[in-house]
Amino acid sequence: MSFFKISVIFIFLFICHANAKAQLSKSVEAIETQHKDCLRIKPDSSGCSKQFLTQVDSILPIVLEQLKAQLFSDEKTALIQDQVSWGKKKGEFFKIQDETFKYNLQEGIWKKEMIRITYQQKAEFILKRIKALLKRLKE
Repeated sequence: MSFFKISVIFIFLFICHANAKAQLSKSVEAIETQHKDCLRIKPDSSGCSKQFLTQVDSILPIVLEQLKAQLFSDEKTALIQDQVSWGKKKGEFFKIQDETFKYNLQEGIWKKEMIRITYQQKAEFILKRIKALLKRLKE
């Protein structure tokens, strides 16, 4: 079983416990720690940051569902609208990151392995959203 699949299962098991906010927060912290450890071992590895991006991207819908479960109907509608707006900002941000990488690669400023920076910046964009949503979760 791949490390990613194990990570997703690990996250899911944490969510099944009673205190979802605390468990989700611990999962996010574990993902961040794992990413830092990976970069310490392989500082130039784009794989570390690509995995980090995949993990935070997979936990975002879980956090959203947990938050929606705690909200009243009108609050859920507002959250959904807010998420759609954020999704558009995410798309724009990702496009800029991809264009920056492509430009820096073509101009010889970066080497191909510097895609790690692009993955990491995308992951941190999503992580910021996750942390904002976690603050809204009730204990």
